[in-house]
Amino acid sequence: MRTRTGNKGGFWIDRLAPPLFDRTAIERKLDENPDSRFDKVAPARIFQSSSAFSDPLVTKFTNMMMLEGMKDKAEEMMGRALKAVKTIQLDRYHAADESTKPTIIINPIKIFHKAVENCKPVLALAPLKRGGVTYQVPVSILEKKAEWTSMKWLILAGRDHDQKTDKFRNALARELIAASNNEGKVIKRKFDLHKQCEANKAYAHYRWSK
Repeated sequence: MRTRTGNKGGFWIDRLAPPLFDRTAIERKLDENPDSRFDKVAPARIFQSSSAFSDPLVTKFTNMMMLEGMKDKAEEMMGRALKAVKTIQLDRYHAADESTKPTIIINPIKIFHKAVENCKPVLALAPLKRGGVTYQVPVSILEKKAEWTSMKWLILAGRDHDQKTDKFRNALARELIAASNNEGKVIKRKFDLHKQCEANKAYAHYRWSK
């Protein structure tokens, strides 16, 4: 049975179970209800994949990085940036002492996830107008908004380079490595935002006023 969803012109089959892609989630569902293996499962969306090489966060980052609908170009640039991350880390690994080698992360996907996590802001400034005056009020930020802000800052930091002497993939790779170590321009930007929120904490009570 097809029913209209909230999306304009969209259809979805409401009597089918949603598809699962994580092996742990599938095993957990079968343990809870063995008869669920007979359930009819809805088809996967075009952006969903059960491949071991598919990462939802990398896909989201690639889509945010895309310009003028050129997704193939964005995927190529993302792949080259991750390759540059691994190259830099391998050079650092081979040049390091035996005692420090175990602490060096070579997997670019782990570095990417760590960089995004480290760049997430906890607070943000929201403009609120009271008595004809606009105040910058510190407010807590949702997890999805923090993730989006983190990735947006990383992309802007990667684009902030001299295009004549450097390439975007190399600049983004350096920013990802620096952010994974709690260093770099994006981490500084996050700390500066938190300092502004701390300086404006006297206006925090405006958040609950009407």
